[in-house]
Amino acid sequence: MFGRPTYQVAVNTRRPSGYFIAHVEGDVFPTLNGVNIGSAAHTLKDKDVIELAEVKLEFLNTLTT
Repeated sequence: MFGRPTYQVAVNTRRPSGYFIAHVEGDVFPTLNGVNIGSAAHTLKDKDVIELAEVKLEFLNTLTT
Protein backbone atom coordinates (compact mmCIF):
# COMPACT_ATOMS: atom_id res chain seq x y z
CA MET A 1 0.00 0.00 0.00
CA PHE A 2 1.11 3.54 -0.61
CA GLY A 3 -0.24 7.08 -0.43
CA ARG A 4 -1.38 9.39 2.35
CA PRO A 5 -3.78 7.85 4.93
CA THR A 6 -7.29 9.36 4.97
CA TYR A 7 -6.48 11.40 1.84
CA GLN A 8 -5.51 8.93 -0.87
CA VAL A 9 -4.27 5.34 -0.50
CA ALA A 10 -3.82 2.66 -3.18
CA VAL A 11 -2.57 -0.90 -3.24
CA ASN A 12 -0.38 -2.63 -5.81
CA THR A 13 -0.97 -6.39 -6.01
CA ARG A 14 0.49 -9.22 -8.02
CA ARG A 15 -1.95 -11.79 -9.37
CA PRO A 16 -1.40 -14.73 -11.72
CA SER A 17 -2.51 -12.49 -14.61
CA GLY A 18 -0.15 -9.60 -13.74
CA TYR A 19 0.15 -6.52 -11.52
CA PHE A 20 -2.83 -4.38 -10.52
CA ILE A 21 -3.52 -1.09 -8.77
CA ALA A 22 -6.69 -0.34 -6.80
CA HIS A 23 -7.99 2.54 -4.70
CA VAL A 24 -8.19 1.70 -0.98
CA GLU A 25 -8.97 4.86 0.98
CA GLY A 26 -9.79 8.54 0.58
CA ASP A 27 -12.10 10.81 -1.38
CA VAL A 28 -9.57 11.40 -4.15
CA PHE A 29 -8.90 8.53 -6.57
CA PRO A 30 -5.44 7.89 -8.01
CA THR A 31 -4.81 8.38 -11.73
CA LEU A 32 -3.17 5.93 -14.10
CA ASN A 33 -1.62 7.59 -17.16
CA GLY A 34 -3.70 10.69 -16.43
CA VAL A 35 -7.03 8.84 -16.11
CA ASN A 36 -8.93 8.54 -12.80
CA ILE A 37 -9.00 4.81 -11.86
CA GLY A 38 -12.23 5.02 -9.85
CA SER A 39 -12.99 2.13 -7.51
CA ALA A 40 -12.07 -0.77 -9.86
CA ALA A 41 -8.70 -2.53 -10.00
CA HIS A 42 -6.63 -1.78 -13.12
CA THR A 43 -3.87 -3.78 -14.77
CA LEU A 44 -0.44 -2.18 -14.63
CA LYS A 45 1.85 -2.26 -17.66
CA ASP A 46 5.54 -1.40 -17.87
CA LYS A 47 6.12 2.39 -17.86
CA ASP A 48 2.59 3.24 -16.58
CA VAL A 49 2.50 6.50 -14.60
CA ILE A 50 0.59 6.49 -11.31
CA GLU A 51 -0.30 9.73 -9.54
CA LEU A 52 -1.54 9.82 -5.97
CA ALA A 53 -1.08 11.97 -2.88
CA GLU A 54 0.62 14.61 -5.06
CA VAL A 55 3.36 12.17 -6.14
CA LYS A 56 4.07 10.65 -9.59
CA LEU A 57 5.38 7.10 -9.77
CA GLU A 58 6.42 5.08 -12.81
CA PHE A 59 5.65 1.36 -12.72
CA LEU A 60 8.55 -0.71 -14.03
CA ASN A 61 7.98 -4.39 -14.62
CA THR A 62 11.46 -5.91 -14.77
CA LEU A 63 10.27 -9.52 -14.62
CA THR A 64 10.67 -11.56 -17.78
CA THR A 65 8.28 -14.30 -18.70
